[in-house]
Parts: sequence; C-alpha cells; structure tokens
Amino acid sequence: YSADVGAASTLNVAAGLEWRREQFEIIAGERTSWDTGPYGADGFSSRSNGFGGFNPASAGAWKRGNLAAYLDMEADVTEALRVGGALRWEDFDTFGQVTTFKVTGRLRLSEIMALRASTGSGFRAPTPGQQNANNLSTVVDSATGVFREQGTIASTNPLAMELGGGALDAERSNNWSGGVVFEFDNGAALTVDWFRIDLEDRIAMSDTMDVDADLVRRLAAAGVPAAADFQRIRFFTNDYDTRTEGLDARASHQFETPWGELDLSVAYNRTRTEVKQAFRASTRARAPSIERGAPGSRLSLAASHTRGNTTLSARYNYYGSWFDSDDGASHDGYGYLDLGVRYDTALASFAVGLDNALDIYPDVANRSPSSGRLYPRYSPAGYNGRMLYARFQYRFGRSSPSAPLAPARPAAPPAPATPAAPAVAVTPPAPVPQAPQEPAPPPPEPPSAPEDLVVLFSFDQADISPRNSRRLTDYARAVGEYDAQVARDVRCAVMVEGHTDDRGTDAYNMRLGEQRAEAVAALLTAEGIAAERIETKSYGEQRPATDNATDADRALNRRVVVRCR
Repeated sequence: YSADVGAASTLNVAAGLEWRREQFEIIAGERTSWDTGPYGADGFSSRSNGFGGFNPASAGAWKRGNLAAYLDMEADVTEALRVGGALRWEDFDTFGQVTTFKVTGRLRLSEIMALRASTGSGFRAPTPGQQNANNLSTVVDSATGVFREQGTIASTNPLAMELGGGALDAERSNNWSGGVVFEFDNGAALTVDWFRIDLEDRIAMSDTMDVDADLVRRLAAAGVPAAADFQRIRFFTNDYDTRTEGLDARASHQFETPWGELDLSVAYNRTRTEVKQAFRASTRARAPSIERGAPGSRLSLAASHTRGNTTLSARYNYYGSWFDSDDGASHDGYGYLDLGVRYDTALASFAVGLDNALDIYPDVANRSPSSGRLYPRYSPAGYNGRMLYARFQYRFGRSSPSAPLAPARPAAPPAPATPAAPAVAVTPPAPVPQAPQEPAPPPPEPPSAPEDLVVLFSFDQADISPRNSRRLTDYARAVGEYDAQVARDVRCAVMVEGHTDDRGTDAYNMRLGEQRAEAVAALLTAEGIAAERIETKSYGEQRPATDNATDADRALNRRVVVRCR
C-alpha cells in the first residue's frame, strides 16, 4: 500500500499476519530394524543398518504453534534520504512473546555516492526436531577405525541431563551494518559494507561425549535402561555466545562493445566468528568448528558476454582455509572455474555448461579415510569434481490476441417478383466459352501485437543500459507499426511490470520494482507511446521468473516485463 504523507515519495506500507502450526513426529520401525541381532556381541551393528529404525522409546509427536504480525514502512524523506523500518511480533505457545525490529537508511551524498546503514534484532526458536530428536547410529571412529554406537538425543533426555543438557531456549541477536555505494555514469558500481552480529544463546550441537559404565549403571538404577544403548552421545545446546563480524565488497562494470554487452564483477567477503562464551566445559571443544568451520574469506570473479540472444559466462570462486571437525584439521583454501553458454528466446532458454571445469579437489583428509571418504567431510565447495550439465526452460504463456473480425456485410435484398410469362419453346443459345477464374486470394492474417519484452537490470539499480535502451526503442517502433494496422479502438494497452530479486525488505523491493517500471515507461513515452496507454505496476520479489538460489537466478529476476495487451 502506498500513501502520500508529504514526503519526497509516497510511503510504502506492507503488513501481514501469520499463523503457523509445526509438528515433528517419529514413528517406531519394525522390531528387526532396531533390535540387537545375533552378531551384535561381535561388534557389528546392533540393528539392520548403520542408521537403524527408531525404537519405541524414541517415538512420539511434538507440536508447536505461533502467531505473528509484522509492519514494514519505507519512504524517501527527502530527495537524498530514504528511511525504512519494520516490526515483527510473535507469540509462541512454548516460548512466549517477542518483538523484533529493523531500521534502515540510505543517504545520497552526490550523483555517484551514497551511504547506507541498518540495525535490528533477531529471534529464532529451536525447532521441535532439535528439541526432541533421538537416534542411534553405528559410526566408524575416524581416529581409531573402531565401530562405536553414537546417538543424537534430546537435550532433556536423562542421559543428556547428566552430561550438562537442559531445555533449549531461543536464540536472540542484535545486528549492525554500514556501507558506501558508488554508482558511476559509465556503468561501473562499487559497494563496501561492514556488518556485525552478536548472538546470545546460540543453538549448536555439543561435542560428542563418552558414556562410561558408571553413568550407565546409575541411570539404569534410576529407571533409564536405554542409556546402555549408547557409547557416545551429543545434543543441541544454548551454550554459546558468539560475535560474527565481516566485510563485503563488490565491484561491477558494464561495457557496451561492438560485439555485444560485457559484464564484469568481482566480490570479496571476509568474515570472522568468535565464541565469546562457552558455558560448559563439555561444549568448549566445539568452539573451533563454530569459529573456523566456514572459510574466513571468499573471492568471486565473474564475466558474461551477451550478443543477441546468446550469453557466454565464466565465474571463478575461491574459498579460504577452514577447519574440518570431522578430521580435526585445518585445510588450505581452493577454487574452481564454472563455464556456461545460454540461448534465450521470448518463451524458452537453453543452457549448457561445466561446473568446476578444471576438475579441482580439496586437500586429502588428514586421517585415514573411513566409509570411503577421501576428502574432508565439510569441504566448503564440495569434492565431486567436474560436472557437465544441460538445462532447458520453457515459460508457458498465451499467444498475442488477434484483431477482432470485421462485421459481415448484410446480404442484398431479393428482387421483386414478376408475373410468369406464357411458356414458349425457345432454343437455348450456344454457351460462350469462359476464361477460367482464379480463386479469390485468402483474407490477410490479422496483425499480431509485439511479443513480450524482458529488460534485465543490475543489482540494486533502476538505470537502463544502452543495449536495453535500443531494445526498448525497437519495441516502441513495433508498437507503432502494430497501431498503423488496426483501428484506434482496438489498440493494445502497454503493461510495464517491475520485478526484483529477494535481496532487501519487501517495501524496498516494491519501491525498486516501481522505479524500474517507471524508468522503462519514461523511455517508451519519449519514443512516442502515449503516456495514457502505459500502465506501470511493481511486484517486487513476489513473482520471480526463477528461484533465487544462485547469483545467476537472481540476475534473471531483476527485470521489467513489457506487454502489449
């Protein structure tokens, strides 16, 4: 909803209600799937599989409901300052009520430079699965190669309680960010952002702890015989307070060349997580996994070249060093190169490519590989080597409407009747030879309105590239040619729809989609299409052309669609 509040722009308002009911259920398997078999005493798995069926003690159903409401507002206070804010209230039937917020601001200092900042709070309740899951697996100890019975159990299980577990609480966080944006007239852009997230009662897995014979005897005496099933256990905890701080930088440039449009970009991220507090000694061993389990740095270099309907792309991703908790070692960083080519039409696209074209692998795991795993289990970019793919997409849509048929001409009235003449024998005249008549030409095909036009935009931009300016000029010319072939009262209306990716708030994306649609509408008007025929509408991130799983997918969603209907 947009409201005029006397500011430099309308106030964009988004609000909503949400009710959610969650249920996590474990169903007991057949007895043979979880019971101890005849070879259990010889060290083999006590079940039919390394990860056996759930036993009756693990079975159950756990439900949770919550009600939420949110309000999101954003407006340009002045021509240079944009301010936004959001509130979210939630009521959990297990955790009570909580209110979180976010405030954002963007200040344009000049035609090419702007500052932006945000602050907010967060809340995340543990899932019913994290609170109640119980499972038992036979695993190979990567240090000794010996089979061990290891379980992930609920933190309120009597065995977990003996080792420091307890009821899980919700995470709470505070976050801050600030950055600078440069947007140059030649199509280049640069953004640099700092961020920090302070997280209290972080939910994470505890270290794996041994279950000794004395503990088993004490729990058996207390009526918990199931403790004898486990040799090692772990469970979810709230035992950590952490701080994550980092820097994001991105530069991009669009070039218009005689051979097409060239897009270049480079992105760099540096992130550091510190465990500020680990409340129990039994969980402090997990700190290296939290602090260094993800690479501290990442670099991405990308290039794409578009000529006509064909796009060539190349991307190099590099991940810095990381700590792998499975083999207990730190590993050097590594990178890989992706190559691809895509051909687009109005309704379809076809792409082929190579992921990890140079067939790069991470370091070999530090310990002797178990279960056939040669490379570190938590390698950030995987360890599957080169992959060749082909992808075809088709967008179903209706064809352009045809012009209405002309009304049929009324038939001529019959000639008046005359009295019949008396019958007279008449010799008919000899037939006169006739030249063969050519068949009448078929009626002309009704004119078709121009096909839909899709115009792509750069990240967080509403400026139209030179290439897309020419495409829009051609589209306006096609509309004019269509108008010349049809009656004035059946000319099409020009619909201009603005879309974004999923980065940013709902209100911000609605405004950005509106700016993109208005920029396209202004160019079409300048090319001769009457303004009263053009209708603009922003959908923000509500109607993506594809999912937002990758940078390439998000690039396809940053678009304006022009329709002549």
